[in-house]
Amino acid sequence: MTIKLDVKSDKTESLMDEIRKFATQEANELVDDLYKTIKANTPVDSGAAKAAWETEQVNKLGDIGEIGNPKDYLKYVEDGTVHIAPRKFITRSIIKVLNTRK
Repeated sequence: MTIKLDVKSDKTESLMDEIRKFATQEANELVDDLYKTIKANTPVDSGAAKAAWETEQVNKLGDIGEIGNPKDYLKYVEDGTVHIAPRKFITRSIIKVLNTRK
């Protein structure tokens, strides 16, 4: 035996819309905080890497916000090489933002 209960109503749909809007806004605030913090903590030699950061906001719940930088050498600045020590500025920025948002 199966009992199905359809709880859709204007009230529940309106509530779900509010939840989606709130979650999308929170996701965009997180992306924005991460973007600003990572950019601010990017080491500067010529300034090219710091200027190249880009972000893409979340448009709806389920989308993925992105923060990116086309400079290939940033992975070496972040993680280091046999010749340079790791800076870990991205890792530290993420930890800082997540700890302040608790």
